[in-house]
Amino acid sequence: MTPAFTPGSDHSYSSTGLSILGEIVAKVSGRPFHEYVREKVFLPARMTSSAYYTRSDWLGDERIAHPYMYQRDGSRIDAVRNLDAGAVLNGGDGSNAARAFIGSGGGGGFSSAPDLVRFTRALEKGKLLSPAYTEVYLAAKFPAKPLGGPTPPAGTQGFAGYGLVTGVSHGQRLAGHGGGIGGGNTNWTIYRDSGWVGIILCNYDLDIQAIIAQERNAIFGTS
Repeated sequence: MTPAFTPGSDHSYSSTGLSILGEIVAKVSGRPFHEYVREKVFLPARMTSSAYYTRSDWLGDERIAHPYMYQRDGSRIDAVRNLDAGAVLNGGDGSNAARAFIGSGGGGGFSSAPDLVRFTRALEKGKLLSPAYTEVYLAAKFPAKPLGGPTPPAGTQGFAGYGLVTGVSHGQRLAGHGGGIGGGNTNWTIYRDSGWVGIILCNYDLDIQAIIAQERNAIFGTS
């Protein structure tokens, strides 16, 4: 399974704010953030294809997917091999996530679909946090309104969480995280009451909301 890039800009949280939290983790632990995450998250969850790779790794490791950024002339280019080129659709006009040497708390981690399932199961089984703090992490905190998106269907409500977007839809509790960069989109959802895990990893700029809707329809049996 080819590892795919997990972008840094969450759909409802500032990547800058999350980067600051990552720096706090590094300061308190006395270790670089990426090393701390490897020890405390990737290894306990057995996420063997997940890491904070450097730009050199990204260029040299054929397992790692490259983001293909849409350009104004309608073409798509390899963002890693064209650092002078900027985003048009995702991540902020003119930005290019590949310019960073290594990721931070705000994003720039790499993972694969199987590893994200492993992360989910490790979280659910209390391998990363105690049961009490796992619930604190996954539980809804306060209602959140969609940011520029369509009005949710009846019976669906989104909530903010601690780094997660949580919600209730079709009588099920959902928790997840997603984001986009120039040339990439991701979404990860735990369907807490049915045991499903939804993972979308794309190395194109595209309408990921439409893909998420297809996932929801498949899980809920709707159309």
